[in-house]
Amino acid sequence: MKMFIFKKRIWKGIGAVFLSLILLLSLAVGAFWLTYIHIPTPRDIVHFNSADGVTLEGTLFYPSSQQEPFHAVLVLPGSGRITRDNGPTMVQSKAFVKKGFAVLVYDKRGTGESGGTFRYDDIKNLVADANGCSCSIMSSNLV
Repeated sequence: MKMFIFKKRIWKGIGAVFLSLILLLSLAVGAFWLTYIHIPTPRDIVHFNSADGVTLEGTLFYPSSQQEPFHAVLVLPGSGRITRDNGPTMVQSKAFVKKGFAVLVYDKRGTGESGGTFRYDDIKNLVADANGCSCSIMSSNLV
């Protein structure tokens, strides 16, 4: 009888692990779907200058189902050499566009199509880049 109870507990443990793996797999597939599956969204490639003259490139996404002007969101790049076309910036951008916002996401200096040199320790330049980006989105006729 004790052996039967022991085996039953083992199977319950294996079932819990199996269900946990299925949950993790479904979350990974969901993240992949949101990130890499193309959702047709109108977009414009924009170029703007930072305070020190470095030319940066970004993508302005906007909803197709609503009338202009839109409320705008600026998605700042994360740490490291992440470009605007990969990582969490695309997931965030698509979520905001679905809610009716125009979204500008750009390549950090020295990454992707932006000019300049990438450096981890230069926060002042990154702030100047974000300021140039916000000025660019404010001058757009979509917002």
